[in-house]
Amino acid sequence: MRGFQSTIDYGAEVFTLVLMAESAEADEFFKVAGAQGLKAAFKWRDARFALEGPQ
Repeated sequence: MRGFQSTIDYGAEVFTLVLMAESAEADEFFKVAGAQGLKAAFKWRDARFALEGPQ
């Protein structure tokens, strides 16, 4: 169980870092979400990152 708990803790730490990171994409996502709602923001996100494809 100790290994499992440390994995959960590490995942929470990484998740927090991702949420706290500033990027142009995050700014645009929240701009769209505020103006048009979350559904539109997720649609924008999916279209934005589908264009990049696997590298």
